[in-house]
Amino acid sequence: KLSLNFIYVSISIALLTTVFLYPKTTIEKNSFEYRQRLMNFSLETIKANPLFGVGANAFIVKLSQNENVWQLLSFLQPAHNIFLLIGSESGLIGLTIFAVFLVVSFQKSLSTSYHLSPITFALLAIIFTGLFDHYWLTLIQNQLLFTVVLGLAWGRTDDRIGL
Repeated sequence: KLSLNFIYVSISIALLTTVFLYPKTTIEKNSFEYRQRLMNFSLETIKANPLFGVGANAFIVKLSQNENVWQLLSFLQPAHNIFLLIGSESGLIGLTIFAVFLVVSFQKSLSTSYHLSPITFALLAIIFTGLFDHYWLTLIQNQLLFTVVLGLAWGRTDDRIGL
């Protein structure tokens, strides 16, 4: 009963926050154009360095060396997609390893009775939000949270209940 009350209160707070704060937020007019340019540059980087990429944490350095993209964006940011960012920095080999690791982690998060666990939902949320932002790989708080979720997925055994 306590957990249901917590869920109801959490959902109510989230809905109220969304209803009252969302209309007050503004989206920068060029935000989608900037993200598109970063994604295009990421794809160009993958084409230019298909196997090994440009190196870990070198996407922004490579972006700063590209006059066309850098001057139009006027700020340096990674690609807003974790898969494109990994593909740019570690190439298709690194991207394949990462994708396989995510798939195996997702499979491990599932119990043998095929019930979805909170860890499974957390992995799905990370993958979904990773399609639109780079924070799971670039911010220390998100990196730590991602590591904890992956650790829980890999540490899961059938005799444990509640994970």
